[in-house]
Amino acid sequence: MRQSTTARSTPDGTGEQVKNGAPRPAGSEVPASQIFQSTFLADPLRVPEMRRATRDFMRHLRVPGPKVDDVELAVSELVTNAIQHGGSEGEVSLYISAVNNMVRISVTDQNPDRATLKRADTDAESGRGLALVAAIADCWDTSEDGTTVHCSLALPERVA
Repeated sequence: MRQSTTARSTPDGTGEQVKNGAPRPAGSEVPASQIFQSTFLADPLRVPEMRRATRDFMRHLRVPGPKVDDVELAVSELVTNAIQHGGSEGEVSLYISAVNNMVRISVTDQNPDRATLKRADTDAESGRGLALVAAIADCWDTSEDGTTVHCSLALPERVA
């Protein structure tokens, strides 16, 4: 099983510059201390691990409790969706960056079918994850190739 959980740093120490799989423009570098990244096999047991890692990362950034809960919920729902719909044999990648008082969460799986917001039946046991993310995030979208879902949440001033 391959797993990596790292804050990546480029040779100049500014951190990995990735947005939608492409390099970020000059001047938008994210310090490595403000990045969390993990790649793991699609296993439901990884969901609570990613929640804990996200909570620890947000605490490292000194994000207030209620916003930590929102970020943790978004990660939990997006990782769960990736595991359930992305193919049980593939890898899932979680990337979180915090800069300019925004947290950006990206979750990538192997499924090219774009995530869509659906209305769950009242008695359905699932189907509400993306609706929850849409409700708590300032914005969300999917990559053009359908394999990545992104969302952004604003942080209180003086964080990130």
